[in-house]
Amino acid sequence: MKLDETDARILKHLQEDARISFRELGKTIGVSTPTVSSRVKALEERGVIRGYSALIDTEAIQETTSIVSVECQPKHLEKLAKSLSEKENVREVLVLSGSKLMCRLVSESEATINSFLAWLEGLEEIDRYSIDRVVRTTKKEPDAVISEGISIVVPCYLCRKPITDDPVTLKMDGRTHYLCCETCSKLYRERYEELKKGIPQESGKHHS
Repeated sequence: MKLDETDARILKHLQEDARISFRELGKTIGVSTPTVSSRVKALEERGVIRGYSALIDTEAIQETTSIVSVECQPKHLEKLAKSLSEKENVREVLVLSGSKLMCRLVSESEATINSFLAWLEGLEEIDRYSIDRVVRTTKKEPDAVISEGISIVVPCYLCRKPITDDPVTLKMDGRTHYLCCETCSKLYRERYEELKKGIPQESGKHHS
């Protein structure tokens, strides 16, 4: 699935200012308010827009940011990534090539950093680590680089496999449902109708 020009422009403006009204956004990009509304709804349903949140300056609330780099054996990589992800002050975890991880640690005090490092020292899965304080940020942009024609990866609503070609769509109860093939579409419609009727579902039986 590809982003067209309208979708790309909508995403760019929402990424810059999620508080912009659909009416103002429509005027800015030259489409109607209902068009903006329907496009945003479709992008939300596809999982392209995952939510809306306020951007808070950590320096304004006197918090410091550190970058922690960790190396481990390949067999420990997933366990270590999970452990780091569960720490509240770890705001981002990146799994890198070469059995390495990098995380962004936000701390409100020296005690928080020391406590985190003490916890890190106790993890047997770690071969080595380093920590560097962020002195200043010279550029910070939203994560996604939006442009017309980029691919959207949508998982099939039934089998959860990525849809690589044009999806089979079902319009039900005012919402668009995306399926990878006619087989999944048929099974999904049947199950959807059964759920609406309150018929119990059998687990473990789906198209693959």
